[in-house]
Amino acid sequence: MKQQKIRLINLIKHNQRGSATIEFIGMVPFVFMLLMIVLQFFVAGFAVFSVQSAANESAKVYAATNDMVKAETAARDVLIANSNLYAPSGSYSSISPSGSEAFTSQVNVNLKILFLPDEILGYPTTIPITRDVKGRRLE
Repeated sequence: MKQQKIRLINLIKHNQRGSATIEFIGMVPFVFMLLMIVLQFFVAGFAVFSVQSAANESAKVYAATNDMVKAETAARDVLIANSNLYAPSGSYSSISPSGSEAFTSQVNVNLKILFLPDEILGYPTTIPITRDVKGRRLE
């Protein structure tokens, strides 16, 4: 009986078959979570770039046409291409004249966090992004 226990203990100590599989299964959730975080950072960087492009386009249109509606439409057109990244909000773009020729174009969006749906947490999971561009009207 004692020899059987010793043999069983030795078998357990020296048998490493399957241990790599167990370690792999244990690491999969952490690797997957890390990949989701990296993907969210790339999406956030792309969103910031897109919002800056919308603010630049809005400023260009307003500087050339002196028409706020056309400028806001231009900003909205840039953002519509990536509308699945942004949560719905009231107004995306605004033009604020700050002198006789100077103005500021501001674009505001709320970036959705991809892997945290609102239904799970019960409140919106968004990150506000605001970009300003200062310019002068052309005469």
